[in-house]
Amino acid sequence: LTIWAASDLAVTDEEDIGSEDAAYSCHMIAGIDHQHTIYILGIWREKTDSLTWCRAWCDLIARWRPLEWLDSKGQIEKSVFPFLSRMMRERRISQTFDHMTESSNKVVRAQPIRGRIAQGMVKFPSGGLAWVSDLEDELLSFPGWMRSPGSASSWMTSTVPARPW
Repeated sequence: LTIWAASDLAVTDEEDIGSEDAAYSCHMIAGIDHQHTIYILGIWREKTDSLTWCRAWCDLIARWRPLEWLDSKGQIEKSVFPFLSRMMRERRISQTFDHMTESSNKVVRAQPIRGRIAQGMVKFPSGGLAWVSDLEDELLSFPGWMRSPGSASSWMTSTVPARPW
């Protein structure tokens, strides 16, 4: 498997983190095989501040060593990327990033993963992990509300299959 990662990060005011309306930040790790089947390997998802999700980001980089990490250009590159880069240097880890410009809304970007799920080309871990059923429900509930795991997975399916191996 070639390991890839993607993030959808919420910039939430500290006083709003505990509210029900606060957005989740999400990091997703996936493996993609030679037939382009996507294996969702792990998700980190919390309503939290940027320091916490930067630490989680570094932990995941150290553990999985993805080929590339996909995220949203404006939100990351212009705000926390310098801090994240410094944190990575301090931990002596490195990562290639693709800060992508969002060319369509999240619901439109997520359509490819819905099609791949229908084709049986997205595999989820077994074992009753709570996030697995949450992610499956979210991805299949369109045109319902789109949360961070679905958005992170949309980066995977709209970008990774077009990349050369």
